[in-house]
Amino acid sequence: MTVCCWLRSTQTVGLWGRILIRRTGASAWYAASVISGKLAFECSNSYPTYYTWIFNNTIIADGNWHFCCEIRDSSDGKIKFYLDGQPDGVGNDNTAGRSLDYGTPTAYIGSLGGSGNFYNGDFDEVSMYNRVLGATEILKLYNLFNI
Repeated sequence: MTVCCWLRSTQTVGLWGRILIRRTGASAWYAASVISGKLAFECSNSYPTYYTWIFNNTIIADGNWHFCCEIRDSSDGKIKFYLDGQPDGVGNDNTAGRSLDYGTPTAYIGSLGGSGNFYNGDFDEVSMYNRVLGATEILKLYNLFNI
C-alpha cells in the first residue's frame, strides 16, 4: 500500500496534521500525517496490540513543496518513506502480515473525520495505491510533476 502527495507547510511544532486516514473500524486504520514537521505513518490491525507509528528522517516543514510517499510493505514488514523521489527512512511494521481492511472503509483527506487533526498547509495530488510502488516508479512520479 502506498500513499503519495505533494505537501507544503511551515508547521514544525506539535499538530497531528492528517493528510489521509482510512478507517475500517474502531481498531483498524492507516494514516499518513505530518507531526512536528515530519512525515508520520500510523497503522493498526487491533489497537493497541498490533500498532505501528513511524517517522521519516527529514523535516519537511520549510515552506517548500515536497513530493512525499509513505509505503506499507507487508511482504518485508517495513514502512518506507520517500521524499522528493529519494528514500528518507524505514522502520519496522508491527502489523505486517495482518489485514487493515474490515468492513466498509471510510477515508478522509486533510483531517480526522472532518472534526480534528486538520493538516496545516497545502497539499495536492493525494494518491492512494493498493500496492507497493517501487523506487523507480516514485522517482518517475516526482520527475513527472516536479515543475
